[in-house]
Amino acid sequence: MDTTNKNEYLFYQGETLFSVKLFQRAYKKYSVVLEIIKKEKKQKIWKEEFSKKVINSLLATLTKLEENGLSNYKYQTYVYSNHVNLWPKDKKSKLIYPKLFSIYHKNKKTDNSITVVKAYHTSFPQDI
Repeated sequence: MDTTNKNEYLFYQGETLFSVKLFQRAYKKYSVVLEIIKKEKKQKIWKEEFSKKVINSLLATLTKLEENGLSNYKYQTYVYSNHVNLWPKDKKSKLIYPKLFSIYHKNKKTDNSITVVKAYHTSFPQDI
């Protein structure tokens, strides 16, 4: 196996699992890829276009998990917080910040809720 393309292989494994409706397993594959991407971003060798494919696949998988009653706090906060951390000023992030705030608030994670509001304000100061 060509280890330089490991993240792409894992991504396509996730895509295959998603296509046969094995959403929890697909979520796990995409999460592994996202962790690789986060390391690549720190090393400044990441591919943004591919990274967006991965996060969009995680968002789609999260939606499917929610539709099937399989989503939970951990899945939601992982996907949403990673999206806003990687693309804080993205138009999707603008929609995700309120969802993330609501999840934290509902689960009595006050410090996290405040952090989300501050991050939103930093990214979209014209809205507050």
